[in-house]
Amino acid sequence: MLETGTEPWLAHHIVSSWTADVDFKTHLAFTQSQVNLISSIGDNGLYLCSLPQSYILDVFGPAPLSAVSSILAASGYAIMALVYAKILPVSPVLMGVGFFMVGLASSGGYSSALATNVVNFSPDSRGTIVGIIVGGFGLSAFILSQLYSAIWAPSSVSAFFTTLAIALGTIFALGVFLLKRLPYADKDGPPASDEAKAAGDDFASSASVNRPLISPVGSRGGRPAAARSDAESAALLVPHKIVDESESEDADSDSGIYGLRLLQSPEFLLLYGVLTCSLGCGLMYINNLSSVMVSIAAGSLADSTLSSATSLQVGALSIGNCLGRILFGTSADVLVPRLGIPHATFLVGTLALMTAAQALNAFFYLSTATIWIPTILTGLAYGGTFSIGPTCIARFSLAYFATNWAIGSTAAGVGGNAMNTLFGHFYDVQTKAQGRSEKCFGHKCYQTSFFISFALAVTGLILAVILTLRRHRMGGAMTMAKVAH
Repeated sequence: MLETGTEPWLAHHIVSSWTADVDFKTHLAFTQSQVNLISSIGDNGLYLCSLPQSYILDVFGPAPLSAVSSILAASGYAIMALVYAKILPVSPVLMGVGFFMVGLASSGGYSSALATNVVNFSPDSRGTIVGIIVGGFGLSAFILSQLYSAIWAPSSVSAFFTTLAIALGTIFALGVFLLKRLPYADKDGPPASDEAKAAGDDFASSASVNRPLISPVGSRGGRPAAARSDAESAALLVPHKIVDESESEDADSDSGIYGLRLLQSPEFLLLYGVLTCSLGCGLMYINNLSSVMVSIAAGSLADSTLSSATSLQVGALSIGNCLGRILFGTSADVLVPRLGIPHATFLVGTLALMTAAQALNAFFYLSTATIWIPTILTGLAYGGTFSIGPTCIARFSLAYFATNWAIGSTAAGVGGNAMNTLFGHFYDVQTKAQGRSEKCFGHKCYQTSFFISFALAVTGLILAVILTLRRHRMGGAMTMAKVAH
C-alpha cells in the first residue's frame, strides 16, 4: 500500500544530521576522512548492495525483504549506539559496519515500497506516486535533525541510536503486513489513461513487461493455464519481438530488457552517467554539510549557535530534497503526455540546478547567512534526480523494475564514494596546513572539492542533454515499446 512508502523516512543520511552536534571528530577522535569513510560504507549498503535484495523482491515479494530490513535496522543502530558509548571498540570501521547494516535496511524498505507501488499504479500517475514515496525518504534528515535537537542533543547520542533501533525495526516490520501487490484478475496491470498511452507509457498492453512480482508457474498475466486457449498456450513458446513504438529506424529495441543486458543499451549507459554525476555531487554535499558549516563559520559562532544553524541547513536540504522529488515527479506526469517530451528532459533541469549549486560553493565566498541558497538548490536537484531516475528505469522493464533499479542506483554509490573520498582528503590536507587536528576554517577547506563537483555536474548536464535529444529523436518516452508476436 502507498502509506508504507514512509518506511525509509528515518533510515539514512544520518551522518549529515548529527556530525555537527555530536562531532565524531571530538568525541571519538575521528578525522574528516574517517567520518567520510563511515558515510561511504553506509552509502555502499544503501546503493551498491541492492542486487541481492532485488532478487528477493522479484522472486518472493516484499514481505521477506521487509522482515530482513527490520532485523538489519535494529542491529545496525544497536552497534552504532554501543560504539559511541565505547562499550564496543571505538573504530570507524566498526561504526561503518553498523551504518552499512542501516543502509541495507533502508535500501530494502525503500525498494519494497517503491517497486510494489510502481506496479500498483497506472503509468499516467506513476511519476506522482514515485515522487510521494521518495519524497518521504527525502525528509529523513529533517526529521532526524529536529528530533535529535529537541530530545537528545547533545549528551544522549547512544540513547538516540537505541531509540532508532527500536523505532526503525518496528516501522520496517510493518511492511511485512502492509505491502501488498494489488491483484488485477485477468488484467496485466492497472489501465493507463489515453494520454499516457499516446506518450508511450502503456505497459498494460505488454504481458512480458508487466507481470506480478511473483508469477505463478503455469500462469500468464494472472490467468490460470487452464483458462487459456491452445493458441494462447502456443504463443507462449514464441519469443517476443520488441518493437519501438516510434517505429523510428534509428530507435533501439531497449524496452523489456533487464539485468546485465542493460549494459548493452546506450540509453541506460547515458542515464547511468547522469545519475552518477548528479547523485555523486548531492551525496558529497549531504554528507559534508556540517563540515562546510564549520569552515564557513571559522570560529566566529558559539558551538550552540553553530549547531542550530547547521540543523536549519540540514532541514532546508531535506525539505528541498522532498519538494524536488514530489515536484519533478508530478510535473513529469502532467507535461510528458501533454507536450510529448521524454522524461529525460527533467533530468536536464535537475542537473542545471545541481550545477548552479556547485558553482556557488566553488566560485563564491558564502557566509552562514547565504549558504542556504546552494543548500536548497542541491536538495531540489538531488530529490528531483531520485524522482525521475526510477521512472526512467521503469521504462526498460516493469516486471524486473526492482532488479533494474538496483543496478541503476549503484550510480549513487559510485559517485558518492568518489566524491566523499575526495572531500575528506582535501579537507584533511587543509586542516593540517592550518596546524589543526579536527576543524578547518575558511573557504579553501572545501573549495577544491566543489571545483571538482562543479566539473562533474557540468558533465552530467551535457549527458542529460544528449540523452534527452536521443530520446526525443526516437519518439519521446524513455522506453516506448510494444510486444508483437
